Amino acid sequence: MKLSNVQIITMLIFIIGFLGLFFYYNNLDKIFKNSLNLITIFGTYLSLFGIIMSFIQIYDLKAINDKTQKEVNESLKKINNILSVSELSKSLKIVDEIQSSLRANKNEVALIRMKDLKYVLIQIKHNKSLEKYTANDEYSDLLIDLSIDISNLSDNIFKPHKNINVTKVNLNLEKISTKFSELENKLKFD
Repeated sequence: MKLSNVQIITMLIFIIGFLGLFFYYNNLDKIFKNSLNLITIFGTYLSLFGIIMSFIQIYDLKAINDKTQKEVNESLKKINNILSVSELSKSLKIVDEIQSSLRANKNEVALIRMKDLKYVLIQIKHNKSLEKYTANDEYSDLLIDLSIDISNLSDNIFKPHKNINVTKVNLNLEKISTKFSELENKLKFD
């Protein structure tokens, strides 16, 4: 069994203190050398030693707790980054599905997927890991453009005589796709 540095230091302090008290007791006058004084001296020493060791143990536990908390926070950050990368990858697939649905004139499917994409955009905007990349006007504009496209597509579904500019919708989707690709790479490589 290998002893830790704290255990070795503790044993050294105990032995040195014990030897110091032993020499102190041996140098006492004969009238003070009795079993009652011996018990009192060593009992006091053991009590003080126990209190000091308790404080050392509390300090060590606090240090271990702080280190553990730091590692847990780092692990959570890594997990959140992995989940964020996964969400971004999934969102890129959603953009592809929307574009395919629009080309096939399946506007109902495209509308549903665009609403899913909007939800992801909002979710990513509030992700702490990505906040420095999404707290800007460019990202807000992506969300606004997508909301407008959703509204226009919804109008087109309910009022077929209203046309939508599919080219403009695809351009907005490409901007979202590009932004998601950038965010995904920043998470992977930062």
